[in-house]
Amino acid sequence: MVPGSYEEGMVLWQHKNKVSLFACNAGEIFSNESVELAPGLKTSKINSDLKCEYGGDSGTALNAWIFIEFWRKVLENKVYSEHDWTVKVDVDAVFFPDRLLTVLKDNSGAAWISNCKYGLHGPIEVVSSGALDKLAEDYEASFDGKAPKNCVEKQDFGLWGEDMFLGQCLDKVLEVGDSPVDPRVLCEDHCDCPAWYWCQNGTDRVSFHPFKTVGAYKNCMANAMGGEPLPEGASALDDDDEEFAAHSPSTQAEAPESEDDGEPADADAGEEAEAPASGGGGESLGADAGEESTAHTAPHPTESQADFYADEDGGGAGGGGRAGGGAGSCADYGCTEAFNSDFNCQCNKGCKAHNSCCPDFEDECGGSAASGAAGGKSASGDSCQSDCDVKFDPRRTCQCNALCESHGNCCDDYLESCAGGRA
Repeated sequence: MVPGSYEEGMVLWQHKNKVSLFACNAGEIFSNESVELAPGLKTSKINSDLKCEYGGDSGTALNAWIFIEFWRKVLENKVYSEHDWTVKVDVDAVFFPDRLLTVLKDNSGAAWISNCKYGLHGPIEVVSSGALDKLAEDYEASFDGKAPKNCVEKQDFGLWGEDMFLGQCLDKVLEVGDSPVDPRVLCEDHCDCPAWYWCQNGTDRVSFHPFKTVGAYKNCMANAMGGEPLPEGASALDDDDEEFAAHSPSTQAEAPESEDDGEPADADAGEEAEAPASGGGGESLGADAGEESTAHTAPHPTESQADFYADEDGGGAGGGGRAGGGAGSCADYGCTEAFNSDFNCQCNKGCKAHNSCCPDFEDECGGSAASGAAGGKSASGDSCQSDCDVKFDPRRTCQCNALCESHGNCCDDYLESCAGGRA
């Protein structure tokens, strides 16, 4: 977790609602500072400034050394050894530990699970305790114990991200065992998961990425749960979000790319796994095999997805722009027809519906096209006229279905237009 960034607010919301990492059997949050986020919730410090350059074929964060230190700390803390599996998860990845249990059972005997046909992707990394034991041995083989000796010496990883380094280290160098590819583990654009931003790619998807605001994270959870009420004790979008927005600066200049940042979670086969929250640090979570997960998580958004969804936590117009970006403006971007994940805020006709417009959108682009039927939004805007009992739609500013009262997001005319709330 990057101290002072939007990630603090995300972690606090997840902690309050007992989702993601906090729905696991054990967990740790890692950062470059020891920070008490809440009573009993403190980060584990790693020796890194969490800063890195960008490069390689895809221009990703070259953060292998950050996570070499991260995994050293995970192994040193030894929480992983109490569980069968450890999961590193990004703060902006919507993670359902209960769904991971099925994946673990279906991949019994695996040393670690790859989440993409193109190779391991960093938002979520699922590694067995046996594989981590072998990684620990490689750390111990180095002269100072600060890096895995063979994985560092036998790989030319100067232009790699941490996920590629770890995958190649476990597979090619240490040969820890089988690493099946299971696409259920991760749904994101970088691995060809269609319409990932709707979080409706099957009820067996373990995680969705990226969603960088509390509001976007909640929308993703709600969609992934099929419109079911939030878990007991979880809050719907309400005034409490201001509490978390206060920890969420609109600019994220020093936060590493979320797809490369992570936190580990420990889980025992068949048990519930916990996911770490991250932006440069991680969390480790534990789950035990053979037990049924009782935790129910609510949806969370990740990095580039945050721009797409409404920034309901007040964390800035763009919510999910690229790390290192500023506020952004339509004067620089130009008026566009579609959402652009490279922008820190948006200049298209749908940006008002998603509350993601740049500050100068009205002046530069006229601002008149924002509330129509863009992207499938109801022509009635934030009214329930002729829209009663329609399925939850995150593009709307309010809802008109029977569940909106429990989520606290009904349109003002819901009761009047929908026959007492039950059309």
